[in-house]
Amino acid sequence: MDSVPSFSAAKEEKPQLGWFEWLKGWYRLVLETFFEKYWSRHLPNPLPLPPLNGITSIVTGSTSGIGLEIARQLAEAGAHVVMAVRNTELAHKLVQKWQTELQNISSTKFTRIRSKICKHMEFQKQTFEYSYQQRGRIVNVNSLMHAIGFVDTRDLNFDKGINHFTSLRGYSRSKLAQIMFNNVLHRTIPKSAKINVVCVDPGSVRTNVVRDLPRIIQIAFQALPKFLYTAQEGSRSVLYAAVYNEIWEYCEKLKAEEWLVCPYVACNCKTMIPSNEAQNLEVSRFVWKATVDTVGFPNDAVDLLLSGKEIQWQYSDLVVN
Repeated sequence: MDSVPSFSAAKEEKPQLGWFEWLKGWYRLVLETFFEKYWSRHLPNPLPLPPLNGITSIVTGSTSGIGLEIARQLAEAGAHVVMAVRNTELAHKLVQKWQTELQNISSTKFTRIRSKICKHMEFQKQTFEYSYQQRGRIVNVNSLMHAIGFVDTRDLNFDKGINHFTSLRGYSRSKLAQIMFNNVLHRTIPKSAKINVVCVDPGSVRTNVVRDLPRIIQIAFQALPKFLYTAQEGSRSVLYAAVYNEIWEYCEKLKAEEWLVCPYVACNCKTMIPSNEAQNLEVSRFVWKATVDTVGFPNDAVDLLLSGKEIQWQYSDLVVN
């Protein structure tokens, strides 16, 4: 397990990311693109998973790319997988395909696929018994592109006319904001809850994630297939963060030392520190508050959820019994 380095939170306000940080971010991105396979040469593919019987996993975006690989491998390992997707018809077809494939394997290797399909923005109201003897993880798929992102608190959603929107700016900002949100979530969840938060960089992966990015980046991805991960290779760091004990121990160490930034796992399954901008705690608190206000959660939503109390929020009417 890697040691925990020190850091100092950025506090000064600035209108944009500094040139040095921007160039440093692009430098890290280029290195990852060309050397990720070398850095992860020690990792088996696919990543071996322990038996996950009795574990429930909710996987978003699980009908394509990394999400599909994660859902399939978790289900094969015995987990009860909830597929949170927009295209429920495609999800049902995938589950049937996986079940058929596994039935063709010898009985000693057969694992029953157990999954539940949930449509995007459609919620089910259920009661889950939560024991403080259990452990939970919230794993967010991030990207090293957060290192070239900047969250302008004056124009968070590019709707104030201050910043010109581009797909690259939007994507890198969203990934940076994701880390910032999780910085606060990491500190808000009490140690006694035994729930840890992790952000993960899956690496540069050959999926359709670049379809909305600038044309030059799409061309680069198409021209460099030998250097890029497959979806299965890209899923390894996410699965590692989700189920391996080493990451749990690392998260607990950060909690004990009252580390202010959420744990982060690199594409080679090693822990790393996100960009300096991601460590800006003042902006992190702004992102947290803006997100909570947008969805209509009360400020003490985390405490209410952990205590098992029902909360009313902006989209409560979408919850179905």
